[in-house]
Amino acid sequence: MGMYTTFNLDVSIKANTPAEIIALIKDPTSVFNGDDRGELDPCDIIPRYRDMFPSHSFFNYHDCINILGEGDFEYGTSLSLNQDKGKWLFKCEIEIKNRNDIIQLFLSWLSPYVDTQGECGEFHYCEHGKQKIIFDGEFHLTEPEEDNETF
Repeated sequence: MGMYTTFNLDVSIKANTPAEIIALIKDPTSVFNGDDRGELDPCDIIPRYRDMFPSHSFFNYHDCINILGEGDFEYGTSLSLNQDKGKWLFKCEIEIKNRNDIIQLFLSWLSPYVDTQGECGEFHYCEHGKQKIIFDGEFHLTEPEEDNETF
């Protein structure tokens, strides 16, 4: 089954973010522009339709759909994008296998659109301590915290 990473992020998205980026965050299948592709397995979307997604390396892996869409099937995802006072508020809570550093690639892709400063999330791989996510124009992870849990 493998190890999962808990990833939580809560940021504001810049008001001037292009509509197609907002649409992609809301629904990764929006790149199809209403063209019905039928029921697609998330693992099939990127290999079959890669040219329809942005050129960032985040979109080279099918797990991009898991982050934007559904999370890994056993754990699911809670993702919301709402507009409040002219800003988009993005909240993401996922447990996912961080294959190919997909979470770090996601943060790299999202960073030009983020309008938040300071601590904005948490990253926790089950065998390491929790790391805080800091944004100051780009995302950074703090050093893992000590896990004081004893068994």
